Amino acid sequence: MRLFMDPSPPRQAEGEKALRAMGSKAVPHLQSWLARQEGETERVRSLLYQLGGGAGDESEILTAARPFLSFQAAQAWSRFHDGHHEEAKRRAEAILKLDPISPEIWSLRRLVRLCEERLIARGFLQPSLEFRGLVYGLDETPRVLFRLINRSKGGVAVRADRGILGQLQVTAEFRYMDGSLRREEKTVPLETDPGIERISIAEGGSLEREIPLPIEGLRPTRGVVVRVRAVGKFQPPQWGVEDVNLSRTLNLPPSECWLVPLGEKGDAGRPLQKLQSAILRHDLHAFFVGGWLSVWAGEDDVLLNERLLKAIVECLDSLDENGIAVADALLSAATGVKRDKKENDAEAIARHWKGWWNDRRKRGAGPTGGDNPIPGYLER
Repeated sequence: MRLFMDPSPPRQAEGEKALRAMGSKAVPHLQSWLARQEGETERVRSLLYQLGGGAGDESEILTAARPFLSFQAAQAWSRFHDGHHEEAKRRAEAILKLDPISPEIWSLRRLVRLCEERLIARGFLQPSLEFRGLVYGLDETPRVLFRLINRSKGGVAVRADRGILGQLQVTAEFRYMDGSLRREEKTVPLETDPGIERISIAEGGSLEREIPLPIEGLRPTRGVVVRVRAVGKFQPPQWGVEDVNLSRTLNLPPSECWLVPLGEKGDAGRPLQKLQSAILRHDLHAFFVGGWLSVWAGEDDVLLNERLLKAIVECLDSLDENGIAVADALLSAATGVKRDKKENDAEAIARHWKGWWNDRRKRGAGPTGGDNPIPGYLER
């Protein structure tokens, strides 16, 4: 909890990872913290009200009810994450009706929108977005598949003016071996076939469109890896099921792929193994490629990220100056820790990260919190 509530964003992120990794074991800690905070908040509100600095036109009853409503808002989000979208939507709408100027108004409105999207996707029209492959070569063009699946008990009709169904936001992140970073963004329309402005999808049927996403500026063909991420919206002027107009914007789930240099694609689908193999073979280029793919894969995998950190820190003594520079960039990205840039020599960089790793293990700041069993598990 101390990490989660730390003012530093990187430490906040580390704390959130730890709490999520604990799963249900984190619930008592979170509930205890909320109970303490609610009690302190009510004491402050009471004193503020007595001193004439109360909440303006808000009634004393509404002020007193805020902790209960806040708890109900948390319960609504919990029901949403458990997949009970209809119940979560009802709770959020009830809170907004009871307290239209709630401090959590924007969060609750967002919850209502997300619930509506999930309910539509489950009962009417489910949009999806996914790349054909996870790994492409730098000489290949990534292709993303946009799909609409009709989940309703009737036909779905879509009207697309000038053939536009929505749009994609595509971001390409270029990482170079010298430590530099470049990002490019572009908008790509989701379109029907030429001349088609009305589409019908039968019950249980689907509509699919494959969209090529050429990435510019891929020279040189070595010493660079690229992460391509796509998100988007399905937002035609009108769509509905039979006679029911359901014209709402639906967010497309994010999807990503990686572009790697020629000759590195073979084992790039197993990034950590690629990194470990590169360490054994003293292959700097493969170390760079496998390292960045592992960093990106580890964003949603606490255990993989921990293994990545352990592998890099333990190989620091065997790296030359160029390898230390690559390892420094990887460790900074994987941990969110910013070291003192005044110490730029390889020995100081290695000393910093080994010290950071040892301190982290001693204070038990691993992904599972207090006892931090993961580093010990990695030793076996």
